[in-house]
Amino acid sequence: MFFNDRSMRLNAKKLMSLSLVRAHGRKSMLTDETPKWKVYGEDLPVFQHIQETKYLGMRYTATGRPIGKFPKLDEWLKRLKCAPLKPQQRIQILRSTITQRMIIPSDYVGSIQNC
Repeated sequence: MFFNDRSMRLNAKKLMSLSLVRAHGRKSMLTDETPKWKVYGEDLPVFQHIQETKYLGMRYTATGRPIGKFPKLDEWLKRLKCAPLKPQQRIQILRSTITQRMIIPSDYVGSIQNC
């Protein structure tokens, strides 16, 4: 096995399997929740459709990144609204800063100050 040849070992307790199958008659995918993968004789737990996991600091579901979980978005938009900026400057900050924070979350403290 690849890992054994390199003196490495998989930890089955930290692994999950995700199997996507095409939904017949639709342009979408479904999760196959039957266990198919084994590591060292143990079935890998199946990643359920409604389950959520964290990978590299970001949360994911079987369909991708959850939408609508931006607790600071209202705060950022309020700060942007009351900042003494021209409309074009607001759009630029919205595009370059706020949307990027929604895509790549971090603990960065931004330059938009409280009103």
